[in-house]
Amino acid sequence: MILYHYTSTQHLPKIMGGGVLLTTENNLRAAKIVGGVDVNANKGRGVVWLTDVAEPEGDPFAMRGSAVDKYAVRITVEVPDKEALRWDKYVAKRNGEKRVFEALSRDLAWRRVRVVERRIYADEWREVRVSDDVIDLPTEWERTPHDGSVDIRTNIGAEAVRLGID
Repeated sequence: MILYHYTSTQHLPKIMGGGVLLTTENNLRAAKIVGGVDVNANKGRGVVWLTDVAEPEGDPFAMRGSAVDKYAVRITVEVPDKEALRWDKYVAKRNGEKRVFEALSRDLAWRRVRVVERRIYADEWREVRVSDDVIDLPTEWERTPHDGSVDIRTNIGAEAVRLGID
């Protein structure tokens, strides 16, 4: 299944340098602050957030409220269909809080959101686009067996500098 991950240019050097989209908060539970710490943060598995929307119009995923443009970078990935769970079905499957789901899905395009419960390595990336510029991806990726990291066989850093996102 072809899907898209959106992020800011501030995150791109770390993503490209590591050759991996890391999992983040799954949003299954509302924040519960105890002693200044959210004890519900990252309960359960983390996820990589994806969508089937190639060209978002407006702000379908409520990401424009921050100081950075979270639509600036689009990473196209190809993952197995069975791993790409629709977010609303994922919430039900993982016993997420109903009030959180209702609040997040009220006005948003959540039926277009998918999550994958694992990292997505660069060998599953098909394209990285910054605005209208496409970053050339290496033709060869090699994972080292001891830690799952990716050895990028090209100078991605130079490409990031060329695009002004170093």
